[in-house]
Amino acid sequence: MVEAVADEFRAAQSQPTSRFRFFNGRCVTRTGTSALWAWEFDGDVSLQPDAEGELLLPGYEPARATVISVDDFEVLLSTQSDLGDSARSADFVAQPLFILRALQERLTDAGQRMFDSTMLEQLLDLTEIPDPESDDGEPRPSEPRDEYPSDPDETDPPPADLSYEQLLAAEHATQDGLRFVWGPPGTGKTATLAAAVSALAWSDRKVMIVAHSNVAVDVAMARIAEQLADSTLVSEARVLRVGTPHLPELVRHPEVLPSAIVLRQYPDMAEGLRTLEAERRRLGALMLTAPDKAPVLRQLEDVRRQLNALSHQIAAQENELVRNASVVGCTLAKAVLDGVLWSWPKDALVVDEASMAGLPYLMALATEAPRTMACFGDFRQLPPVVVSRSAAATSWLGRDVFELAGVVERIEAGEHDPRLAVLRTQYRMGEVIAEGVSRVAYFSLLSSHVDAIARAHQLSDLAPEPGCEVVIVDTSDLDAYAEKEAGPQAYSRFNLRSAALAAGLAEATAAVGRSVAVMSPYRAQVAVVHALVNGLRDVSAATMHKFQGSERDVVVVDLVDANPLNGPSRLTGKDRDLTLRLLNVGISRARGKLILLADLEFIRSTSAQDSPAVLFLDTFLELGAKVVAGTDLLPSSAGKSVSWRPNWWTAVDELLAGSEIERVTMGLPSRIEFDATLEERLDHLRGRLSRLTLHVPMTTGAALDGKGYDLRLRRIAASPLAIVPGRGLAVGGAHLDSPVALLRGDAIGATVRRLLDLEN
Repeated sequence: MVEAVADEFRAAQSQPTSRFRFFNGRCVTRTGTSALWAWEFDGDVSLQPDAEGELLLPGYEPARATVISVDDFEVLLSTQSDLGDSARSADFVAQPLFILRALQERLTDAGQRMFDSTMLEQLLDLTEIPDPESDDGEPRPSEPRDEYPSDPDETDPPPADLSYEQLLAAEHATQDGLRFVWGPPGTGKTATLAAAVSALAWSDRKVMIVAHSNVAVDVAMARIAEQLADSTLVSEARVLRVGTPHLPELVRHPEVLPSAIVLRQYPDMAEGLRTLEAERRRLGALMLTAPDKAPVLRQLEDVRRQLNALSHQIAAQENELVRNASVVGCTLAKAVLDGVLWSWPKDALVVDEASMAGLPYLMALATEAPRTMACFGDFRQLPPVVVSRSAAATSWLGRDVFELAGVVERIEAGEHDPRLAVLRTQYRMGEVIAEGVSRVAYFSLLSSHVDAIARAHQLSDLAPEPGCEVVIVDTSDLDAYAEKEAGPQAYSRFNLRSAALAAGLAEATAAVGRSVAVMSPYRAQVAVVHALVNGLRDVSAATMHKFQGSERDVVVVDLVDANPLNGPSRLTGKDRDLTLRLLNVGISRARGKLILLADLEFIRSTSAQDSPAVLFLDTFLELGAKVVAGTDLLPSSAGKSVSWRPNWWTAVDELLAGSEIERVTMGLPSRIEFDATLEERLDHLRGRLSRLTLHVPMTTGAALDGKGYDLRLRRIAASPLAIVPGRGLAVGGAHLDSPVALLRGDAIGATVRRLLDLEN
């Protein structure tokens, strides 16, 4: 394990850069001494929750900042420095390696001392676990429980928001030893976790809740705070969310936030903090106008020293709260990094989103020998993230705890595992969507609650194909060519015409008041769609990773892959397990309408029959999904940023209409035949512009050489493409008389130029 972490450390260390440029920063909230900033970014940001670094803003001293979360286009940073309320841009210099270094030290230390190895042996599946029969004839937690017991004396009534199945799983999670609760999508895993934590806390057990992401910790702690709201555990400040919260549902629970509790308990500290921060802001503004800045700077430094001393006092009081707490929630990284949390006596360790939890973190925590270790999650959803490709890292960091402990092997073999409780009733998806997910990913275990079925009937009436829960849009006839992102170490894919169709369908659906998510396995494709739908109400575009744990009325899943690519990538078929997890997460977010965009001809000709993509498509077809040709949906997929025109030159003329255009970049692939008509059109276009950059094949370039064009023999796209700065772009099909997608806006043009690695 230490060797695996060392390999991951070296791989992270060799990343090309740890300096990131962020844009459009805004302070979204202040809690105690911390300010939470949201920043936009363009490109990949390989940062993990609780990574630290320096935030560099013009006009301010470097500020220490901690990564709270990273989505596809937004990063949240926590800082204790006063940086105003907004900023146009900043640089973040990351120091992500200290987390791995701390983890390595924890593991090394464990290997050099005596410790109780009981929990570690159970994690490694090295012990026989007895399966005693229940004296009262109760079914095992992993067996189906469709009804609550009919005898009112058999047990106390369940809470109104928990089913009997969920209560039994929660009770199972409180038992000594290693426990698993397998919660497929929409089965109420978080509510079950909260019930288990509440029961453990009331039994005088000290409970630590951990997860890979701050989002998961926030969601779990918000539910726990609600369940324990009227208890002395909360009123006596013994239930704490340690770290920086950012979800509104948790921010509304200051009674579990250590900084808010300290400032409430010590009003003099709160008043001192307010006074010093106000003075720092006043002096900061004065620095901009004062003719003699030296005395102002001395006053500002004095205020900063006082604030730093006060922050240390507040932190000391927060640590004292943690030492006396009964329930604490934090990220796995925070548990390893923070000495107070690491030494905190853990009677029970509850792991949320356990499929994403890095095994080294769990193994390190297991050496602390908690009596109970309860892992809540779903091994059919997203796995841990690993950078290194070494054998050790793949073995120890690339697997999840369900696989390590042998749970997956037993389930696939049809064997009973006494450590496992299964939640089988889902409350999110329509019956057809849930049945497809159940067959492909969950061994046909899932059943649907009547409320979910009824809601989906209403949502399925949305276009396209009203009355059908699952619609497969076949893009084979759309000439929707896929591209690979250009640039070194770039592997992502995008499909501009498919993205245009997805964005248009999403906008049309949102216009009738329904929430829509557009997802793809590829970040490049998501960047294109995001540029088209950003700002639209109730429309989100992201990779599957962002949407795990959430849901929408309508989900559009775009598989992207098409000619001229050779076949599926690791994300869409070559890595079967990863593909299954990604598609399962995407599909299972839909409450009532699922739209799958896929080039069926390409997928069936290049993918294995047992590929998850093929299995999902075939299963939904068996369940009655309708197939619609992509070209049939062009009229209904037009919107604010997307429209369709009958041919290439009509689209280009419209893109250039209006005010004077100085520059156009146009790519014409080899399938576009060069003739007199094309030359005449290009000459006319060149006459309107100060610069026309043409990316053409060699034969066309030879014919146009010496005629005043800015010629490039590098192919930029498989489709005809015209990019106009500030306006947008046109993307054609197999021929110039094919329907053309007109994508408007400066954002989409800039995004595509970046993906194609075009010069400014």
